[in-house]
Amino acid sequence: MKIEEHYKILLHLDLNWEVESINFSHEQETVVVKITYQSATNYTGKGRIYDYRKPRQWRHLDTLQYKTYIEARVPRIKDKKGQIRSLDIPWAEVSQRHSYLLEKKL
Repeated sequence: MKIEEHYKILLHLDLNWEVESINFSHEQETVVVKITYQSATNYTGKGRIYDYRKPRQWRHLDTLQYKTYIEARVPRIKDKKGQIRSLDIPWAEVSQRHSYLLEKKL
């Protein structure tokens, strides 16, 4: 099993989200898990994808002794009423800077 598949399982990502890459920095003792939205269409079930927010990071549980971050560009959708909002993400609240699992540990 590839490490990207391993992290996808650990993060409970559905079929629309893929782990694109895992970047380790031994000097900074960090792991960055880059996630992308991979919808087969521009329609999410809640609306059409309008655009993507700038890349951002969420602090996650450590991978061994390394600080771990999730990085993603969150899609914004345009709903049936014409309102534009960020798509819900499975690992955190969009407005937060840490994942659900890190929050539970704190």
